[in-house]
Amino acid sequence: RDDQDEPLLVGRLLSALDAIVTTPEERASLEERIQARLILDESQLRVTPVEPEHNLARAMDYPGKLRLLERALKDGTTVEVAHTENGGSQTILAGVPREIRRMSSGTVVSLSTDTEGQKTIAISAIDTLRTLRSPTNGV
Repeated sequence: RDDQDEPLLVGRLLSALDAIVTTPEERASLEERIQARLILDESQLRVTPVEPEHNLARAMDYPGKLRLLERALKDGTTVEVAHTENGGSQTILAGVPREIRRMSSGTVVSLSTDTEGQKTIAISAIDTLRTLRSPTNGV
């Protein structure tokens, strides 16, 4: 690609952006990404909805899972954990984090649950983690 083509590309993408309905925040973000040459094709202008929840972390977001668990531990908030058991089966349970500890095999969280008592889960085995809203903890 020639450096001479870049201004044409930016102009074309900014024109295409005019035809798309976006919020002012989305538009500003897309314009910045176009100017930084992070968007190179009109198909990349489609805004994908981002989950607004700050109380959800998924499998590959290890730091996010750890942050949510630490916050829930501090606040005494109940979390919902979907994880893979050692046998490969998927399990969902709710509980209050009581301890996070680092072990040679990885970091684990101990949850107090209504159904299983104290349950220890490897954070790396958690597929989805969500803090639950309840009238008692106000989250």
